[in-house]
Amino acid sequence: MANLNELHEDLNFVAGAVHRGQRRSVPAILALWAVLVPIGFALVDFAPRWTGLYWLVASIGGSIASGFIGRAASIRQGVRDSAVGRRNAWHWLTVLAAYFLFGAGVATGHMDPQTTVPIWLLLSAIAYTLAGIHLDKAFLPSGIIMFLGYAALVWLPLPYLWTTTGLIASASMIVAAARSTLAAPGA
Repeated sequence: MANLNELHEDLNFVAGAVHRGQRRSVPAILALWAVLVPIGFALVDFAPRWTGLYWLVASIGGSIASGFIGRAASIRQGVRDSAVGRRNAWHWLTVLAAYFLFGAGVATGHMDPQTTVPIWLLLSAIAYTLAGIHLDKAFLPSGIIMFLGYAALVWLPLPYLWTTTGLIASASMIVAAARSTLAAPGA
């Protein structure tokens, strides 16, 4: 029985090594957030009193759903590399913590919501670019789109800044999902 367990561990190690070079983000997770984000951001422009409750539910529910979707995708692919899963989880939990702390500053009146809106996109641009560097190359175009969106928010007279920010973020996630789906393994 011990030999069978050792063989199982060895096969998981080999499969993990092969899949590390072929890692792809999970399009379903990106699609989930591509829907949740613009709704939450549009609420600030059109129904601000619902924003806090929405993000409380959406961030917790979306994070839990993302974890389950990611785990199911790994199991489907036959990958059981807990180190990669932990690295992904820590990256996105760190981003979520930054969003929460920044949002708390805005929600408690310590920062003006209208002047801080581009910073949300800047935080996301940094998060997605670093994810593209350290986790999956499919995120790099998303980070670039968000950096360009940040520049547009700062220097162009755009209406409905919160809604526009949510749409830019959503579009960049859709690009990452498409890139992840269409890219050949190892590309």
